[in-house]
Amino acid sequence: MMALYNFFETNGYVFEILIAVFFFCGWMDRRPRFLLRGCLAGAVLLAVSMLWTWIPFDNEWMKSVRTTLFFFLSVGAVRACFEGPLRQAVFYVTAAGAAQHFSFRMARTLLASADLYLKLSSRISVLSYPALSVIFVFLCYLTFGRELRKKNVKYMTGSQTVLFLLVGMQLCTNVFQNLFDKFSTGSGFQVYTIYSLFDMISCLFLLALQCEITRRESEQQNSEILQHILYQQKQQMEISKENIELINIKCHDIKNQIATLGSRVSQEEIRELERAVNIYDMAFKTGNEALDVLMVEKLMYAKIKTSVLTV
Repeated sequence: MMALYNFFETNGYVFEILIAVFFFCGWMDRRPRFLLRGCLAGAVLLAVSMLWTWIPFDNEWMKSVRTTLFFFLSVGAVRACFEGPLRQAVFYVTAAGAAQHFSFRMARTLLASADLYLKLSSRISVLSYPALSVIFVFLCYLTFGRELRKKNVKYMTGSQTVLFLLVGMQLCTNVFQNLFDKFSTGSGFQVYTIYSLFDMISCLFLLALQCEITRRESEQQNSEILQHILYQQKQQMEISKENIELINIKCHDIKNQIATLGSRVSQEEIRELERAVNIYDMAFKTGNEALDVLMVEKLMYAKIKTSVLTV
């Protein structure tokens, strides 16, 4: 039992970050053989975590390096298991990292408070932490993750600098957490609680900022799509206008040729030809060029359809 506890105490971060990545990235388009890829990615992260224990020197700086390494390994795992560009993987792994760190700090703070005031046994604390951690990650997903999923952002067209800053904020939070844990030992519960609140609020602000970024990116993408549609409509309108002008010119020429037929063709046939030509030779002057073209097209279609039905 003690060996199992030591294993999870040493490698628990891997399981926490994998659970957070599952919540925040699990909805993305999966690559072929997803289950195999996921198992291999998890095994790689766990193997790195276990090998890390063999490093002869372990201090706050190496812990920060370890956190940074696992962040980029998580990005690689998401890229290996899910479709999508690198920017999307980095963006959502950043959110998963913030959620994991928030849940870690919240669970630790609650258990520290319970231990101080309720005198919980070490066994209860050990068993309670994993459950609390998963619960808080899930709450982060319900609050922020679903919004990020709804406003799915693939390419981060706004700015690469924004993505760089988000990653920097997430990593700095973890780095300062390691430094605080090192230098605040023995400072008392109040200092620990104050820093923990600051730490958790920073994670929540980071997640809220990402939600705002996805909203703006989604609006920008919709705006670009709308502009493209309007451009296509404008091009189609120009083509329709040119076609109508060309038809009117041809109809005018045909009318002149009909007038030269004289007695060679009966008056009834001439009137029939004129009615056929008049179907196309028409124009509107409403003051709105686009409306004029549209009305000519609709009237032309209606007259042609009526003529066909009459025949």
